[in-house]
Amino acid sequence: MKRYLQHIKTKSTHQRRGHAMQIATVATAFVFVVWVTTLGVRLTGSGSAAVVENSDAEQTQLAQVASGAYAPSGGNMLEVATTTSSF
Repeated sequence: MKRYLQHIKTKSTHQRRGHAMQIATVATAFVFVVWVTTLGVRLTGSGSAAVVENSDAEQTQLAQVASGAYAPSGGNMLEVATTTSSF
């Protein structure tokens, strides 16, 4: 690596900037390819892989109550907190 850096230091500023641009382009393309290839997995997945489905409804409700996500009606629930502050 030291030898490579010494070789780059011998080049002109214009050549060094061009080389830096090429390295940045390759790195960006690599990140983009990784992102695109994992995009399909993330879009088709139904949540996290770490989620374990439980067939026992009672245990599921207890878990929801413990986590604070229990909705008795079975639907979505919106909680609104009103506060007043004086600045």
